[in-house]
Amino acid sequence: MEVIAADDLNNAADLAFALRAAVSGRLVLGELESDSARETLAIVLRLSEPARSKRDGLKLIINQRLGALSRPAKGRHLRQAIGVFTLLSPGAQREKIEDYRCHSRL
Repeated sequence: MEVIAADDLNNAADLAFALRAAVSGRLVLGELESDSARETLAIVLRLSEPARSKRDGLKLIINQRLGALSRPAKGRHLRQAIGVFTLLSPGAQREKIEDYRCHSRL
C-alpha cells in the first residue's frame, strides 16, 4: 500500500489532490487547520470535487485540542493539560463522534 503524508492541506487544490489519491487506493494522512472535526468535514464538503470522491476518499477525521485540567497540578507548580481527541467517521450510517482523553503535562 502506498502512503502519502501531507503537512498542510489548507488550500482547495491540495485537498482535492489528497482526495483523488485516497480514492485511487492510497492511504493519505494530512493536516488541515480547523477548530473541530465537523468544521473539517464542512471544508471538504465545500470542495468542487464529485460527491462520490468525497464519500469514498474520506474515511476518518481526527481532531485534537488541549484543554486545562480541572484539578490543580501536584508538586512543582506544573501546569497540566488534557488532550481531547474527536474522531468523526463520515462514511458511517450514523455519525459517530467519540472523545478520547489522554493526560499530558506541559
